[in-house]
Amino acid sequence: MRPNLNKPEGKSPGGPSNFKKEIILIATEDILKYPDRDENNIRMIGDYVLKANAKMHTFYHTAAKADGSWESTGEPDAFSREPKFVAQHPGDEIEALEFFEKWTGIDCVILIGNCGRPGYKVEGTSCVPMQLVPSFTGNNDGTFFTVTFQGDGKTSQFPVYY
Repeated sequence: MRPNLNKPEGKSPGGPSNFKKEIILIATEDILKYPDRDENNIRMIGDYVLKANAKMHTFYHTAAKADGSWESTGEPDAFSREPKFVAQHPGDEIEALEFFEKWTGIDCVILIGNCGRPGYKVEGTSCVPMQLVPSFTGNNDGTFFTVTFQGDGKTSQFPVYY
């Protein structure tokens, strides 16, 4: 059965996104089992099961500079979207370069928190994982890394909530 889509609750449901300041990263090679999805295929049920000694990692970003937008494309019977999340990490510290050295090229799942909603939006799957693509700005506009987490291909699945 198809649902209705009513006006969201709250004073300003269409206002700017209020992202939490940390993104959680999980390397897909560390995941033994993904949570199941509910009957609507959007909410996750259960928890990630990780390999022994594996853990979830955090990435600090300037929440006001984050962009969780995505677009759909395709012809009839060929819908797809390219998962993406763009974040900005302030500064130019050596630890950031070490982080990028260890995470660039690593397939991962990212969990994106929003202060106005419980849980996390999840981007990335075992079939279309995310990868971190860093760039750096160091000029009179500021000193920061821009990190794009992009899907390794297109998907017909919408983001899920954990």
